Amino acid sequence: MNDGKLTAAKLRACTPYECDAGKFLQLPCTPVFQYTIVNGTGAYLAVPGLEQGFPPAYDFLVHGISSIVSLPYTYVRIQWPTGRFLSQVPVDLWNMGGTGRNGRLLMGGQGKTPSKGGVFIPKGEIVRLEVGTQQAQSTIQLFFEGCILIPQ
Repeated sequence: MNDGKLTAAKLRACTPYECDAGKFLQLPCTPVFQYTIVNGTGAYLAVPGLEQGFPPAYDFLVHGISSIVSLPYTYVRIQWPTGRFLSQVPVDLWNMGGTGRNGRLLMGGQGKTPSKGGVFIPKGEIVRLEVGTQQAQSTIQLFFEGCILIPQ
């Protein structure tokens, strides 16, 4: 159980990680973005300007993204702190992937510091999201599977 406290036992279980920003220990963490869109327009409705934060005291490394959505035709567009997008056009979360091994693994080099795998998020940075749907109502759960990077 993760009680939010760093203990010696947790640190011993961490995997080492090295990138241009330094040497770190990886403490697994999965921030969750959840949002419900209510669409009374009868057409596609986009909601831009949403944000996902990460633990503010440490850098974060996103290894993969997985999702659960209530209905098809629910879209998301993810913008990293560098200004780059996961995809230039919104992708349908119903088809993009599910959870676990059905999620989407991320390749390196998409964050501010090139990494071997995943997206490096510097401490205090956020990820911007635009969600949309053609359904009357849709609920999105987006899991940023990764780890907190603790400096060695």
